[in-house]
Amino acid sequence: MAFETVASLDDIEDEGTFVVDGEPKIVLFRVGTDVFATQFFCTHEDAPMDDGWVGDDCTVECPWHASKFDLRTGEALGPPAFEPLQTYPVRVEDGAVMLDRG
Repeated sequence: MAFETVASLDDIEDEGTFVVDGEPKIVLFRVGTDVFATQFFCTHEDAPMDDGWVGDDCTVECPWHASKFDLRTGEALGPPAFEPLQTYPVRVEDGAVMLDRG
């Protein structure tokens, strides 16, 4: 795995998001001190997931049609989305958020 530093933990508000520069387009989600990474666009109709609502139950809700996804696995938790979000490995070391784009 090739991890790169993409943000500081302080850059992401608790239950907030942060868009990572570069390709593929990826969004980080923070829940407490945990950080998760998924593809930027919803699998239902390409809504920007950085506008979604992050829940303290490690989910994100799409801002357009309210599909919910598990941030740990990307699994779609109900319609209208059926396809999962692609997830990416993340680690936090000494306040640095590191991402493996794959």
